[in-house]
Amino acid sequence: MNVMQRYPDLYPNSADTVKDSVLFYHRLVETYKYAFAKRSHLEDSHTSKVLEVLEQLTSNDFAKNVSAYIDDSQTFKSDSGHYDKTPVFMSEDHGTAHASVVDSLGNVVAVTTTVNSYFGSKVMSPQTGILFNNQMDDFTTGATNDFGIPDSDANWVTAGRRPLSSMCPTIFTDTNGLRLVIGGSGGPKITTAVASVSMRNLWFGENIKQAI
Repeated sequence: MNVMQRYPDLYPNSADTVKDSVLFYHRLVETYKYAFAKRSHLEDSHTSKVLEVLEQLTSNDFAKNVSAYIDDSQTFKSDSGHYDKTPVFMSEDHGTAHASVVDSLGNVVAVTTTVNSYFGSKVMSPQTGILFNNQMDDFTTGATNDFGIPDSDANWVTAGRRPLSSMCPTIFTDTNGLRLVIGGSGGPKITTAVASVSMRNLWFGENIKQAI
């Protein structure tokens, strides 16, 4: 979202004309590609290395550099190495669900739950009948995982570490309080989908049905 805010010529009226709309979404998709390329440097921990990557991803300098790399007249193949050295080919996700809840007292919950892939680990508890997930597949194991995500040195199996996930239950607030509660399913597509719907709702004034 920091990158897209650097284009005041389109923000927040990207849909005014077909030309503006096409350019806005071209820049948005390119931004997603550069941001997703940084995924391979993340892991589910709070080490100084990971915090450094997170700080970079949310910095104005990163947004400035990405906007400078975006070419308004062309895009690049995912396997060209332009965005990252390792191409990513994503499959569909069928094991995830999300719920956003706001009650009359103003309490807010955004929760995403998953068994990861079809029927999870395909192992069921004999006592409860609950299927166990196969979230361990999201670790780097020496082979591409079920979602087509290639190996990442930052995501190897380590004691006390959870596998890196794309789930991002999100709550937006401003000085007046709650603005938006959102999340989604779709494996690696969750982050870009949540970002897209959030921008359309928060910036363009679309209701949630229109934004989706």
